[in-house]
Amino acid sequence: MDNETEVIIAPQDLVTVTDMGHLYEIQYLKHRNCRQTVQKIDANRGLVLSTGEIIEYQKSVNRASSVQGLRKTFKKLRYLINENFRGKPNELFCTLTFARDERGWRPSVNDNEYMNKCWKKFLRKMRKMYGNVEFIRVLEPHEDGHAHYHALFRFDEFSKIYIPNVLLRELWGMGYVSVESLKGVDNIGAYLSAYFTDIELTDENLSKHLKGNKLTNPIKEVGDKKYLKGARLAFYDSGKQIYNKSKGIKQPQRRVTTYEKAKKRVGECEPTYSKSYSFEIDGFENQVRFESYNLKRK
Repeated sequence: MDNETEVIIAPQDLVTVTDMGHLYEIQYLKHRNCRQTVQKIDANRGLVLSTGEIIEYQKSVNRASSVQGLRKTFKKLRYLINENFRGKPNELFCTLTFARDERGWRPSVNDNEYMNKCWKKFLRKMRKMYGNVEFIRVLEPHEDGHAHYHALFRFDEFSKIYIPNVLLRELWGMGYVSVESLKGVDNIGAYLSAYFTDIELTDENLSKHLKGNKLTNPIKEVGDKKYLKGARLAFYDSGKQIYNKSKGIKQPQRRVTTYEKAKKRVGECEPTYSKSYSFEIDGFENQVRFESYNLKRK
């Protein structure tokens, strides 16, 4: 169980830094495990280095039953987005949906092969027209089991790009589309998290998200709309790949250094977000602190 608590980081304490240009995160763990205890053999098995025992990994039936695992996945996704997309004129954020066919059918999250085939066909058309296109593609599941894609595109052979909805719809050919510029967004990973994890609260779906007289998730207000934070996590099933990327998409740089050296990078800039908490697992207690900085908001 996590408990909010004040965590003080000393100047010489070791921290993990994730550097994504103007976005910078410091993560502190009071007790660090610097030794590998289990070596991965394959997707299902691991080797315990201290005993030589081979263990089977336990997989949950539903990914939503492991909130912590999902949060780690989306954290990695945010890092990936922020490292590769900065809101430049040659970047776009697109939504690609699947309309019902003449039989009333449309793909569900289990129709992976069909959806991937549609995506590859679409990507070939994009690259034939625009050259080298790098992407991060994210699957968004619906409550009824169907799904659509969100995709970030970077057009490396262009300094500026504009694709009208009507052209994107023709290239996609599967249903409704939308194109959005990311100009002026200084934390794209955080901005897009709402698309991937939150659900808009409406009169029609209110009853589905009540447990007794209370909502199942906290509310976030954006303009005149209300969203249930993290409510979509329950629709991500076990074994489904949430996102994938093209070869030119790079992982952010992560390194271990002292807190004092890490803070030199941000100078007098205050954190845009910080969180401290303690937790206990099987009698082992630890403390964690996160500090996120946006150097464009100095």
